[in-house]
Amino acid sequence: MANERAWFVYNGAVGNEQTSTNYLYVSFFPACVTGGEFICSVKGIYDFATYGQHPAPFSLDTRLGQYIIDALGADIAKPSEEGQKAYVYVRQTA
Repeated sequence: MANERAWFVYNGAVGNEQTSTNYLYVSFFPACVTGGEFICSVKGIYDFATYGQHPAPFSLDTRLGQYIIDALGADIAKPSEEGQKAYVYVRQTA
């Protein structure tokens, strides 16, 4: 399988952002923002046959796992360097 990516919205409690099964597949870009203290969505590895409606575990997608940590620490979408596409978006309220 190629590393096809799709959007997944966060559907877990605060503090469980590193658990991939707390994210659910959506077929569109969610209404997220680039600033806020809570995870809104991630662009994770999509393999429905293996993981169903969840992204591949972040142990297999370590960059994404680090982007989640970075987004929570900085309260902005990550990566946020010029010329890079964000893979983790945040929101203002829980």
